[in-house]
Amino acid sequence: MLLGFKVFIDKVEAGTKRQTIRAMRKKRPFRLGDDLQFYSGLRTKKCYKIREDDVCKELFNILIDCNGGPISPIRVFKIKADSLQALVYNCMSDPANKLTNEELEDLAIRDGFPGTAAMLKWFLDTHGSHSKEHHGALHQVFQIIRW
Repeated sequence: MLLGFKVFIDKVEAGTKRQTIRAMRKKRPFRLGDDLQFYSGLRTKKCYKIREDDVCKELFNILIDCNGGPISPIRVFKIKADSLQALVYNCMSDPANKLTNEELEDLAIRDGFPGTAAMLKWFLDTHGSHSKEHHGALHQVFQIIRW
C-alpha cells in the first residue's frame, strides 16, 4: 500500500519515524502484514520513493473527538473493536479506552511531532471542521500504522 508523505520526510528517510497516523480508509483499511511503500509528491511530476519498502508490523485505530471552540477538550480513544456499532456504543463510554497523557505523548513523538500539543493542533487544523459554527470540531477515526 502506498504511503505519501508531505511532512517528516527526512525522519521517514532516516528511519527515525516508524509510524504514521492516517484517516480510516472506507474501501480498504490498512491491515497487519500489508506491504508499505513510502513516497513523497504522490500524484505529481516530483514523486519519488523515500525509502525501501517495509511491512505493517503493528496497527490500531483511534478516535479523535473534539467539539471545537477555544475551551473544548480534545479526547483521543483507542478503539478495541472492528465495527462502527461497537465504536459508538463502547469506545467513548468506557474511560479505559481514553488514551493517557503519556500514551498521547508517545504517539506524538513516534509520529515525528515535538509533543502532544503540536500533534493535536496539526490534526485539528488539517482534519477539523472549518465552518464558523463548528470551527475545529473533529470526530474521526484514524489508523496508527507502524513498520
